[in-house]
Amino acid sequence: MNIAVLLTVYNRKEKTLRCLNSLKESHSMAGSKIQYNVFLTDDGCTDGTSEALENAELQMPMSVLKGNGSLYWNGGMINSWSAALQSEEHYDGYLWLNDDVVLYPDFWRDLSHADLESDKIFMTWEALIPEDRWFIEACKYYARFTEKPIPTFPIQKRG
Repeated sequence: MNIAVLLTVYNRKEKTLRCLNSLKESHSMAGSKIQYNVFLTDDGCTDGTSEALENAELQMPMSVLKGNGSLYWNGGMINSWSAALQSEEHYDGYLWLNDDVVLYPDFWRDLSHADLESDKIFMTWEALIPEDRWFIEACKYYARFTEKPIPTFPIQKRG
């Protein structure tokens, strides 16, 4: 699985470095087959965030994109997402990550497990109701990132 990690940052150098370190550490602890690339929009930081990212020993695939200070969070995330979509890589998923998040050590392992389990659960649904693919995809994401049970619905034969 190949994931594009999307961030936008503005003047939160320490939080940004802590977030990225937790991303790297949780990945190294998982021994995961998941690959990832970070697309980070620096929306005109003046606190040395860009310099800290260049000097940090993060050793992770990362593209630092420059904003002009007027993108804010939403525009920065769109900028990061657009860069990921335009890259030569194919991504199986996009992780929208706030720079104040510290990932728990088992994050990548749990993500990988949820992906494997969701494919088992939903394969049959996809075969039975191909017209409702958008709904099935929404349920997959719901199941992956919450501890709530997957909603069940009666399957109706069509046509």
